[in-house]
Amino acid sequence: MDLDPEGIFRDDSDEDDDNVQEREANKEMVVYLVYASLKMFTPATTQADEKQETHFHTIVYCITQSLKTQIIGGSYDEVAICFFNTKEKKNLQDLAGVYVYNVGDRDPLDRPTAKLIKDFSCIEDSFMSNIGSRYGITAGSRENTLYNALWVAQTLLCKGYVHFPPFAFMQCHSLINLVGY
Repeated sequence: MDLDPEGIFRDDSDEDDDNVQEREANKEMVVYLVYASLKMFTPATTQADEKQETHFHTIVYCITQSLKTQIIGGSYDEVAICFFNTKEKKNLQDLAGVYVYNVGDRDPLDRPTAKLIKDFSCIEDSFMSNIGSRYGITAGSRENTLYNALWVAQTLLCKGYVHFPPFAFMQCHSLINLVGY
């Protein structure tokens, strides 16, 4: 029996730490910014024979499929879903017109879960009554919800960097996906 004298007393947790650091260095952080104007809730098709789906429904479906793909692929990426131009506000900075969607005890920027996907896929039914929508963004206004949403997204992404080991800080990829009509 050949034993490696160097490896006999090696700590197995060193190998686990290497895997965690590599995983953390390659993960992405994604914030979906969804424009929640009243126009998003109008039918996307004009033909009477087609199913009357809204732009909002299409966006929710696309984000849901993206989250499912991340879970199936075993991704360690972290995501946040942020609506802007909303009546309600729910974000770390308490900025008007920005609502960060979340479920349960999950962090706002965290790996997608089955509960997040399940609840988010049904958001269209309760969105107007729970979160609400404004008419639009007024140009030149001091109250610009897109501006506020970008600040919230940046804060979410910066908070995500706290979880990274120091060497992985520069290797992390952050994305902000802006969707709207």
